[in-house]
Amino acid sequence: MSGDQRTVGPGSPPGPEVEVPAGRGTELAGWAIAAIEGRDVTVPGDPEAARRQRRVLSAIAALSAHATTPNVLRANRETAHLAAHLVERGEEDG
Repeated sequence: MSGDQRTVGPGSPPGPEVEVPAGRGTELAGWAIAAIEGRDVTVPGDPEAARRQRRVLSAIAALSAHATTPNVLRANRETAHLAAHLVERGEEDG
């Protein structure tokens, strides 16, 4: 798959589809959106996936620390995609 292909992330809420990068970014964004929306996030059995998940959830916790209204929380969904992309990018860079 090319980096330009897009897909709906797992755990995306009903309603308008949210596009995220295909591949691992889909997984990362799904965790991030679930965390922002206060849904339970299942810890993956794979240690490497669990480590990626902890990094995403930590990034989202930091970004959401200042969210005090539902509008801010909704706006942070877009930030979740960015955080997931940055975490994935950092993994590629080592």
